[in-house]
Amino acid sequence: MSMSEEPTYGQSYAGNFTFPDKANMRSERLFFRLPLDRINWLTSSFLIGTLALALTAVPLYLWFFGLDWFQVVLFFAMLAACGLSISLGYHRLFSHITFCSLRCLPLAALASA
Repeated sequence: MSMSEEPTYGQSYAGNFTFPDKANMRSERLFFRLPLDRINWLTSSFLIGTLALALTAVPLYLWFFGLDWFQVVLFFAMLAACGLSISLGYHRLFSHITFCSLRCLPLAALASA
């Protein structure tokens, strides 16, 4: 291999570093092709528990207490506020440097999301 060629996996570069062969790397614990040793179980259990609570507690709440017009209006207001703060605030304001806005927009985006 000459110095002008790019190394591929398994070839050495500058004589002392070898790239790992990712095709032969395999996790020890696999369950339905999930690498169980790479899962953050604290975060995953929180997210799975939130889903289980939403699937069980919301229908029970609606069965026993019903739905009021205020809750429907509040849902759509929070949906609009979160959608605008994520798309306008986090995406455009913090990702695109050329996007200019008022000085209060970053605080409003942070407060509403």
